[in-house]
Amino acid sequence: MEERRIETNRERELLSAADRVTGVDGLRSTDNQRFRNRVQALLDLSGKSLKTPEGFDTLEKAVTGQHEQRVEILKRGGLYEGVAIPGVQESIDILGQTLTEEQVKAVLGMQKDCFVIEPGKPFTEYVGAIDRNKRRGQIDTYFSPYLQKRFAGMPVGGVRVGFVEGKAELAGDPNLVGKKLKEQERLFKAGLATGVEQIHPRTDALLQLDGMKTDQLVDVSTWSPLEDNSTERTYLPGGFWSNPRVYFRGSNPGVEFHFARWRSAVMVSAN
Repeated sequence: MEERRIETNRERELLSAADRVTGVDGLRSTDNQRFRNRVQALLDLSGKSLKTPEGFDTLEKAVTGQHEQRVEILKRGGLYEGVAIPGVQESIDILGQTLTEEQVKAVLGMQKDCFVIEPGKPFTEYVGAIDRNKRRGQIDTYFSPYLQKRFAGMPVGGVRVGFVEGKAELAGDPNLVGKKLKEQERLFKAGLATGVEQIHPRTDALLQLDGMKTDQLVDVSTWSPLEDNSTERTYLPGGFWSNPRVYFRGSNPGVEFHFARWRSAVMVSAN
């Protein structure tokens, strides 16, 4: 397990309060071992730790290397305004304090893992973001009437950060390909580790935005089932690219499907 610098506002508030009680003058340097010991003691009382799971350093590098691009995508799509987007270090702190070893292991095992910042805005704003950033020849997103009605009830608010599987095309799981969608879904979810989820529609839209910008279009010959946590199961929502536009529409869970790609994600609340 690796130790890291602690710089979050909450931890500084805790330490300042402790200083007032103990009479210690001023806030200690974050590199000072006595400071670190005091913060660790405070966090131990609340069940938190300064230690991060094994392998987290790889995720930390991914956040550092990809954060700027993720913020650019949000700004370009009009998804940045009106929400508190965590900075690089804050994102690292949130993930380091929240992720379990099982979740970190899941991210390290993903196909082409991608750092994500996901504002909890209505899905129509994500569709609008795609349509405002169309490539040459691209036409407006197809957002099926069924999903428009279904996604209208999607909870909004807050921001999530985390990692999702795949920026472009994923290889199919031979244990799933060709089975009926509802059976694929059952097997996929049964195999997810604790704290790992199926990709959310907002996250998929962010992958589409990124792919349109980097010429790594997502699901050109495949289809990603999406989890919106709805109790409505008549159709399974999905997202994909089919020239010349992005599609969000449902598919019958009772049909055999060879092109579904089940993307996993590890997401945590940032505020």
